[in-house]
Parts: sequence; C-alpha cells; structure tokens
Amino acid sequence: MGQHLRHVPAVQVQRGHPHQAGGRDGHAKGPGVLAQAGLEGHSAAYWWSAAVFVAGLVATVLLYRRGVPQQDENAASVVHM
Repeated sequence: MGQHLRHVPAVQVQRGHPHQAGGRDGHAKGPGVLAQAGLEGHSAAYWWSAAVFVAGLVATVLLYRRGVPQQDENAASVVHM
C-alpha cells in the first residue's frame, strides 16, 4: 500500500474509498489490485531473468569446444605473463 493509505481510516478502506475504487481513467486501484499487480510484475521479471540465463546457457554450449586444445609441436612456444 502507498503512503497515503496509512492515514485513511479503516472504515473508508473497507467501504472502498473513492481514491481506491478507481482513478480518473476508471481502472480499479484497490489494495488487492495493487498487490496482484506487484505479484505479476515480479513474476514477469523472474521469467525474463530465467530466459536470459537459458540464452546464456545455449550460447555457452554452442561456443564451448570439447577436449584439450591441440598444439603444433613445431610452432614457437608462447609465453604468457
């Protein structure tokens, strides 16, 4: 609930205060609607993050080379510092 509902008497909240019943656009904005919207928003964020991780897994599997890299024995040695 928003900050403005802390100071609204419980009777108005139960009856459905005009500020909660609907806004100027006519959409319901009660506590239940706001809670459901929050849950749906978190659910969407969860599934999007899962999709990003799966895409990373697929890219890793496609780009990963199996086995030990083969080296040419006649090539000059490489020094890593």
